[in-house]
Amino acid sequence: MPGLGSQLPDGRLVIAQWSLGEEDHLFGPVVVWDPTTGSTEVIDNCVARESQLVDGGSVDCDGPVFGWFQDYQNTLRVKQNPIVVSADGSYFLAQAHAFGTERTVRAWDAETLEVRAEIEIPHSLAVLAAGPSWVVAAHGSTGDLAIYDIGTGAVIGEIPSGAVPLNPTAIALDHVGSALFVGDVTGRMFAFDTSTWEPILEWEAHNAWIRGVGMSADGSRLATAAEDNLVKVWDIENLSGDQPPLLMDRIPAPKPSDAVWLDSETLAVFPALDARVMVVPLSISALLDEAQRRLTRGFSPGECATYLIDPCPTLEDIRSR
Repeated sequence: MPGLGSQLPDGRLVIAQWSLGEEDHLFGPVVVWDPTTGSTEVIDNCVARESQLVDGGSVDCDGPVFGWFQDYQNTLRVKQNPIVVSADGSYFLAQAHAFGTERTVRAWDAETLEVRAEIEIPHSLAVLAAGPSWVVAAHGSTGDLAIYDIGTGAVIGEIPSGAVPLNPTAIALDHVGSALFVGDVTGRMFAFDTSTWEPILEWEAHNAWIRGVGMSADGSRLATAAEDNLVKVWDIENLSGDQPPLLMDRIPAPKPSDAVWLDSETLAVFPALDARVMVVPLSISALLDEAQRRLTRGFSPGECATYLIDPCPTLEDIRSR
């Protein structure tokens, strides 16, 4: 079955297959799928033995299998994805299942799908973000962040846990990889300059665990989703003052796990305990259009059930209020 994945700027999806076995939790192969043409290309040969998306056949899975051990996942609170797309969209990477050994990180060119680089990092680290020529990895127990050159595998920078929260919970880069944003379990956000890895700003974004951060395509706005059941949108074009200006405050969402930009004026919010997706318009005109639709059609029985409205008002009831 399809497992975890990420989307390339041109709309193609990079997916790591997920096995269904209770004991044999394996990921693989890495598949690139074009939803427009329906074409699929397998770029890594190791297939989960119980895979249903692609028949593994007699493929030997002794090589890197892209996934996580459960005990490591419980240690690192940040949302983990074995597939990471670089900030500029020029390449993507997958990282190998590892315990007590080195972890293989392999990068592919997004256009040619050829392997661009392969490096080894300690098994206690996991890559969470990728810049133009480097990757950011977090330590599972200390919360330290290490920056690796994707070409050589050398450590080129470090952000110790004293500068960031223990066990960062959400990480995002801006669209050119010039600023790194990190959220923590208390609701704080941190911004770092990736040219020096020095802190730029720290602010109280929420009063609970930040579960997801989403960067707009132009890098001007940051959406944060937290355990306080709120999504907020911040103007990050100018990181000065005590905190970035709030563009949208207190968007209600039940246990949001992530917020993704569908376009410049629309967010998709993913509740952690629900299979549905909330589509949130941010422009005034879109909000007015939604209000007008409410006035012309009223509430559906399903909406009344969702919001526990009883009795369900008719269109005439709404207009009379």
